[in-house]
Amino acid sequence: MLIRKPKILFQLDFYRNHQVDFQISRQVFLKGFGIKVDNPKGFVISLSFNSEKDQNEQNLERFKASYLLDNAVEKDFLGKTYFLKCNDNIEEITTLINHIQTKVYNYDKDTVYGFTYSKH
Repeated sequence: MLIRKPKILFQLDFYRNHQVDFQISRQVFLKGFGIKVDNPKGFVISLSFNSEKDQNEQNLERFKASYLLDNAVEKDFLGKTYFLKCNDNIEEITTLINHIQTKVYNYDKDTVYGFTYSKH
């Protein structure tokens, strides 16, 4: 639905243990951070690392060791925040989500997580 209706502004938070691991929203939200929007219909995945989060240092180190860092825009917002721009391609988004969950946050088949969706 979000790909078919690009005018819907939204935020999708992926969380576990009552903490948001990462968020997905429209690229237009990047304007608020002074970051250039490449594709207004596209998505952005945001990952914030700060001392209040469980295993923060380990997660940040895994992120920095991954290929994701090469395409990320870094800003100081709620700690170190990284923005990954992606198009409105479901395969690309799914691949990024899977990589973030398994390689950065160490999700496995037994990890319990949830998400919340809000429309803006």
